[in-house]
Amino acid sequence: GYIRPNLTLLRSHDGFGGHLIKVEPAEVDASDAAQRAELEEHEAGGRAAKRPRQAEEGEEEGLAIEDLLTAAMDVVMKHRLMFEVQDDPLTLFCLRRVSKSFKKFAESVVSAKAKTLDITVTPLVHGYQRYGEDKFDGYDSETFDADWGDDCIVEYTNREKILLDFQPSVTGNGGYEPTNADAATFSWDTGKLDKDTEPEDDYYFDASSSECAYCGQMLRVYWHPKDSDPVKSPEHRDYYGQQKPSLGFRIAEFPLSSRFNAGVMTKSHSGVTVSFDVLESTVSETEEVVDEEEISEYETDEEAEDGQRRVVKIIEKMGNYIQFSGRIKLISVKVDFSVIVRLHASQVLQELNREYARIKKERPLTTTESEYQNFVKFALNQ
Repeated sequence: GYIRPNLTLLRSHDGFGGHLIKVEPAEVDASDAAQRAELEEHEAGGRAAKRPRQAEEGEEEGLAIEDLLTAAMDVVMKHRLMFEVQDDPLTLFCLRRVSKSFKKFAESVVSAKAKTLDITVTPLVHGYQRYGEDKFDGYDSETFDADWGDDCIVEYTNREKILLDFQPSVTGNGGYEPTNADAATFSWDTGKLDKDTEPEDDYYFDASSSECAYCGQMLRVYWHPKDSDPVKSPEHRDYYGQQKPSLGFRIAEFPLSSRFNAGVMTKSHSGVTVSFDVLESTVSETEEVVDEEEISEYETDEEAEDGQRRVVKIIEKMGNYIQFSGRIKLISVKVDFSVIVRLHASQVLQELNREYARIKKERPLTTTESEYQNFVKFALNQ
């Protein structure tokens, strides 16, 4: 027999230490090569039995073309056709690379699929950094941003989710636009923020009233897979582990500055593009009296009994404040199909890694299996 399955069998015995088994790496490699060759010979024989005989004239050229198509379609038929093509982004990604005719077919399916995607946008406003040991209290992935290092975390307030529908355009590209124009507008007003306070200045630092902790707004774009899609939405749990309705896949997020110029703006990231209209953006700065202090001084006064008189002065302590407010209207969102392909590839790769880890306990991966794994990794990086 081959070394790999016997090693797995020996190591699975209770009371038998795996450290007692010594096998030279070169011997394992030689055994794997022989086992892989046997598997691939059997696999090649199965394909040959299914392959139709080419005509003798131009046979060599015909076989080259057929081998290319067969290799690509073997992947599709063996691994992907368990799903309907329209709901299988990875298969569509593969088909687009087979030939011009397959690419044309796949792109027509992609175009139809794109019109059915459930895309939403969640506006987040009033983002403030939180510090200290309790900064994660009440954490929820919907309204928090943890990608700020170890020192702090940012908490936002969410506005009403904006629902989108696909709208075609004269150019043929189209995009997703708000189903309700009135619900596509959101606003914010920070109130007065202290310009002078830094976190280290005050043990009782209140981040929600300081400019240095203010992080502006954010747009988060989500895709909500349907039951027919091969990927399932991730779970959504609150700080206490209680399950909440799924948010879908967050496919992009766009931090928005606290200062805007009015007008239409467009931002893109990783295949997602958002367009929005800054209807209003106001920044106001003020200086106010925040405290008063009495200071006693003595001045020369010849008429006074001791030659001096006491003078009380009021010293005003001034505070500097800034306030941000504004309104934004979402115009449209565009989502490249590569975004959906990457999500599908990520889930397939996780499943493959688990399956292949089990297989490698008994035998090495065949060339076809390794190529399939590499193909999925390639799709993941598109």
